[in-house]
Amino acid sequence: MTTCTTTGTESVTVTVGQDGGGGTGDVVDYTCTPTSGAPQTVRIRTALTLPAANPKVGEQFTIGWKGTYESGAELEAPNGLPTTGLKMYAYASISGLTGLTSATGVGELSGVAVGQPIALPASVDMKTTSGRAGTATVKPASVNFGPRPTEPLIECEPTSPGSLKTYTLTVGDGSASPSASATPTKTAVVTVTPTEDDSEEPRRSITPREGVATGAGGDAGPDGRMFVLAGSALVLAAGAGGLLLRRRAHPLR
Repeated sequence: MTTCTTTGTESVTVTVGQDGGGGTGDVVDYTCTPTSGAPQTVRIRTALTLPAANPKVGEQFTIGWKGTYESGAELEAPNGLPTTGLKMYAYASISGLTGLTSATGVGELSGVAVGQPIALPASVDMKTTSGRAGTATVKPASVNFGPRPTEPLIECEPTSPGSLKTYTLTVGDGSASPSASATPTKTAVVTVTPTEDDSEEPRRSITPREGVATGAGGDAGPDGRMFVLAGSALVLAAGAGGLLLRRRAHPLR
């Protein structure tokens, strides 16, 4: 990425790590389009500063932004632009890592006057977080001006984004957070043993006091109906004998 040469015989120390950028930066040509007024061509010498140590997955990190106008190519406040409550939103383009496309930061603005150059903030910290490890390419992106990031009043896009200087960003593996141990599920097995209902009287066969069993069937001796028929015959015979005796006691006159 960087070639270092020396013509002397002394040793040279070269620090190898993140491509931190910085320095005087490179000139970025912007086309700035305000919501009111004509577009402007603006040139900003932009320098990005990457983290000194590799950020890790899931860890927020900062990319520094610094910019100064090239003489004669400043952004002027157009007519209708509010002079208070304005902020500058700087963006960095990130490619090479799935799910990570940009970093953004905000800088406060002051002393804005219509028809005069808008003073840039001294620096802006652009923040982002990567969900994956790997190597990405970073380069300057748009800068917008407005009260909120979703309400830009001036949008400045790089004229030739493919020719911009790029910086290399490496994101290392983060330590995976321990997963919560599964809590064992206890299953209670209940065995139900039916019990006798005390309120229900058990069934019992009842034997008369005289000791004669009832309902024993054919093996228990003569059927009770025979006794009933015999008794009925005796009653009829007795009745007939009584009538005969009365007739004899009272002879016919």
